[in-house]
Amino acid sequence: MKVLGIGDNVVDVYIPERIGFPGGNALNFSVFAKKLGHDAEFIGTFGSDFFGKNVKKILAKLKIKNDNSRTLQGENGFTKVELKNGDRKFIYSNHGGVTKTEGVFARPEYFWDKDLVHFNINGNCDQLIEYVNRENTKIIYDFSDFKINENKLQYLILRIDLACFSMPNVSRSSVSAFCKTLKKINSKISVLCTSGSKGAYFFEGKTNQLTFVEAKKIKVKDTMGAGDSFITYFSLNYFEKNQKKSIKSILEAATDFAALQCLKDGSFGYKFTIQ
Repeated sequence: MKVLGIGDNVVDVYIPERIGFPGGNALNFSVFAKKLGHDAEFIGTFGSDFFGKNVKKILAKLKIKNDNSRTLQGENGFTKVELKNGDRKFIYSNHGGVTKTEGVFARPEYFWDKDLVHFNINGNCDQLIEYVNRENTKIIYDFSDFKINENKLQYLILRIDLACFSMPNVSRSSVSAFCKTLKKINSKISVLCTSGSKGAYFFEGKTNQLTFVEAKKIKVKDTMGAGDSFITYFSLNYFEKNQKKSIKSILEAATDFAALQCLKDGSFGYKFTIQ
């Protein structure tokens, strides 16, 4: 598949170690898709600073196309992170740096040959969804913990194929009710709700079926990027043309893929030292 992650790129700065790990929902999607053997591209806005330069160096090593991205004067997106028992805690963010202040630029033709495009709530490029040909291209959108107004939520749900949410402390009945509310907006919507160590739910609007999978029990090293790896694996397999796998089997395989990610440092293991 030809896939595109468009939106945010962030450097997660681990303290007190002062080590930077590239990440961000859109960039992580592209990296994980490439790892899974797909033709992956990233489009975003890099800062002109030390962080932006290092993210681009790492993408070059990974051979992920990003030449439709812009580099602008200013700060790259970054956060400061502490690890506590393997779980990452964000203690500071510059809210995306130039991605937030300048946005992300793309032309309609950048989407023409793509099978799947990933947008997200931190990408600052929702207006570009209108460029995607919905007849040929599937759209997934990562809402994270969905701090978004109702009008914006309705606008997006009408225009996407798979909505992804982080819902760590909810019951099955709450997930089911929430998904059915989204179906009232878009009868064909599919919804993926990840709940960390509690597992994940998938709701398919076409069938009204809600499927649950338990999380894999492992000794976690770092949870950074776990949700992104799960979303990437699931969406690529769910939207694969002529795929005949069951939803349950795809969810289980996505769980295994995300569990492996939790054994690595940072979003996908690549790092650089901050002087």
